[in-house]
Amino acid sequence: MTDDELDALIKDVAIKHGIGLSRDDPILITQTLNKHLMKSNISAMEDIMENFRQEIEMGITKWSDTSRINAERVMNASVHSSKAITNQIIENAVNAIENELVKKINIAQTRILDVSRPIKLISVLNILASFVTLLSVFILFYAKYA
Repeated sequence: MTDDELDALIKDVAIKHGIGLSRDDPILITQTLNKHLMKSNISAMEDIMENFRQEIEMGITKWSDTSRINAERVMNASVHSSKAITNQIIENAVNAIENELVKKINIAQTRILDVSRPIKLISVLNILASFVTLLSVFILFYAKYA
């Protein structure tokens, strides 16, 4: 993914969803993985379909009308098989991406929890300090006017 494409993706997410992403955001891994997986799948399917087309053309030139009918049956079965294989490849890729996303999200959640614990403690200490300050003001006020 080029810098311009990445910038465009980050801008698009910010505009559509109101979420700012940075260049090192783990969610961008999915975009890169999807792009690479789709490129490799398309290339593999084009090779498979090209090889299949060549085989069919040779068969058609060799056989009579009856063999053409049989070749069409084979082609339909092959397309169905190719679709099934493609669906399986895509399903495996989606599962791999999903697993990776779950790992990254769990890591991010752990980091957020690690950061939020000291903040909670500081908040409690600030409340206690405010209470002590308020109590001191009341004591001073009472001592001055009593």
